[in-house]
Amino acid sequence: MGDRIAIGVDVGGTKILAVIYSEREGILLEEQISADRYATPEVTLTEVASLIRNIMERAGVTTEGIAGVGVGVPGLVSPERIFIDSIILPTWVSVNVGLWLSEALRVRVIVDNDATMAAIGQWSLYPRSSVRTLLCLTLGTGVGAAAIVNDKVLRGPDGTAGQLGHITVDLSGRHCSCGSTGCLNAYVSGTAIGERYLEHLARSNTAVAITDTAVSGRYVSNAAQEGDAVALEVIEETSLYLGAGLASLVNIFNPDIIVICGGVSELGESLLGPARIVMNGRAFRSPARRVRVDPGRFGYATGAVGAAIAVWSHM
Repeated sequence: MGDRIAIGVDVGGTKILAVIYSEREGILLEEQISADRYATPEVTLTEVASLIRNIMERAGVTTEGIAGVGVGVPGLVSPERIFIDSIILPTWVSVNVGLWLSEALRVRVIVDNDATMAAIGQWSLYPRSSVRTLLCLTLGTGVGAAAIVNDKVLRGPDGTAGQLGHITVDLSGRHCSCGSTGCLNAYVSGTAIGERYLEHLARSNTAVAITDTAVSGRYVSNAAQEGDAVALEVIEETSLYLGAGLASLVNIFNPDIIVICGGVSELGESLLGPARIVMNGRAFRSPARRVRVDPGRFGYATGAVGAAIAVWSHM
């Protein structure tokens, strides 16, 4: 069998990443552009189509030379692959992303939730006999999640199964963008990390010059690496909440693997190490010993690579 090549696109709240992925050689080429989460679907999808054309031209790839395009989107996707809605992309309601892009590009397009795409990509890396249940958390602008159990993605009749970012970790806690309170998303997403950093600053006597009040998770991560005491406190607190959330997932699913990906996961062991300790202290002992909590194999590109691999899994 010849080499299979597909394009994977990860649409996020702040950036859009496209990769050309080879089954034999891995990532052949990648390109990233910034995104406006408040833009209309037509504006963003026009940018996505242009990004795909550009990366194909750079790689010298034609539509006949690829298996198709996989697109991961940050929101609810119906069983018919219609983008229902999203707290990350608030202007997107009932959008047929696949039809729009396939007509624009004249190529086969597969669309799914971004965390589901990441999960499919990670699941494909393990022998079937060793991984029966895989959970994936994407820590980005929001917390996306997906669950693969016995080789099948959990979707539910409304396409909302696997929304693990909205399990409750504090009953009377922070307001979440989903409308509830105390969700994991309200503590460990990049947006929440930035907001909590500003809240901690306001309560402290620390003088920090910040020109933009929309502080991101990456800003806090960089500040922590430079020794910022407030940022370090926020990251430590984030690990505690992540660990509590992981403990609940371990108790519910008894998974083999929990993959942590997305921009926040680039904190690495400074985030995951303490989170594992909390998880082990709160979860049932046997499943906690069994589970592996690992960063995504492809780092920041995990979602885009998963979207490319999903093209083959849908064939």
